[in-house]
Amino acid sequence: MTDMQDGQDEGRESARFGKGGLSRRQMIRAAAVTGAAAWTAPVIIDSLTSPAAAGSVCVKYYAKLDTSGGCVAHDPACGLSVATTTPKTKYVCCSTDSPTADCPYPTKLPGLATAANNSNYFEVTLQAGCFFGPLPATNNSSNWQMVGNYNFTCNRLTGSAGATAPNSSYTGDGYFQVGGNKGWIKKTHDFGSGNVDITYIYLQFCCGT
Repeated sequence: MTDMQDGQDEGRESARFGKGGLSRRQMIRAAAVTGAAAWTAPVIIDSLTSPAAAGSVCVKYYAKLDTSGGCVAHDPACGLSVATTTPKTKYVCCSTDSPTADCPYPTKLPGLATAANNSNYFEVTLQAGCFFGPLPATNNSSNWQMVGNYNFTCNRLTGSAGATAPNSSYTGDGYFQVGGNKGWIKKTHDFGSGNVDITYIYLQFCCGT
C-alpha cells in the first residue's frame, strides 16, 4: 500500500464559535441598577491559550506533514477524510486529489521541530491566528484534529486546554492544545512488534481567516 492510495471519502465539517450575550461589564452594570448580586464569569483557559481567542470564527484548514516538516499534497490515510463540501476545509497544499481546493501554501503551513524538553517528540506550531478547535463530541472519519501515521497504523491524539510541552519523563502518544496553536506527537510507537517510525502527521485546525 502506498500513500498515493489514501482514501478520499468526503465528509462535512464546519466549526464556529458563537458569540453574543452580555459582557461581564454589562452584567455588573445591570446588577448595580437592579440591586442584584453581580455574577463573575469564570476564566476559561481556552480563551487564554487561543491566539485568536474564544469567539473567533473557525475557518477549517487541513495539512499533511512529513517528518522533515514538508507539506504533502494528498488526503490522509487511516480511514480519515477531509471535509470538501461547502463550507470547504481548505487544503494548506494544493493536491491532485482535490484540484479545485483552495490551497493557501505556505501562509498556513504549520512548523515542525523536535520538542525542546523531550527529543522523542515532534512539536507542531500553527501559524499566528490559527488554533486547534475544541474536542469533538463524537470522533469520526471527518471529525479529528491531530493524527500520527506510523506506516499506515494510526494514532489520533487527544487535546487539553493549557497543555504544555512534554517533559523528559513523558512517554504517551502526544497531545495538542485545545484553543492553542501547539501539539506534540511521538516520533516512534511500539504496536507490540517493535517500534515503528512516524511517517506523516495529519492536522485539521482553525484560523480566523
